[in-house]
Amino acid sequence: MTNNLEKIAATPNYLDPATGCRTLDNHRDPREYVRMRFGDKTLYAHRVIYEARCGELWPGQEVRHTCENKACLSPIHLEATTRGDRPPAGGGKKHLAVDARRGVVMALLAGDETQRQIASRYGVSTQTVYNINRKRKKDRDQIVTSRV
Repeated sequence: MTNNLEKIAATPNYLDPATGCRTLDNHRDPREYVRMRFGDKTLYAHRVIYEARCGELWPGQEVRHTCENKACLSPIHLEATTRGDRPPAGGGKKHLAVDARRGVVMALLAGDETQRQIASRYGVSTQTVYNINRKRKKDRDQIVTSRV
């Protein structure tokens, strides 16, 4: 494991002063994770760093980036979780909590704001507001047709 850490440390990296994320740009896979070749195996660099710092993961555990930057290798941004423990990918920005979703629906029903204004107020994309509105209308149409 020490040899693996030395290889990661010897690779040119970038520290983002605003976020504290340390990344290796030239070793990213298509899903944006940093993968490196160690002997005859290709491993996720963040797992190697986490296991060197905190010990081996149990079966079923995963390493989550608390900063939501998949390329980040900063040890303080890594924590062990299980699939059931971790929040949805994207933090709260892309996946709305039930209360926020209810707020978006209520704002849509009130009709006082545009979808762009609602998105800005709840910190989500206009596409998310559009999708909620479309689903709300689809559900309403299903209720109406089931009564007929």
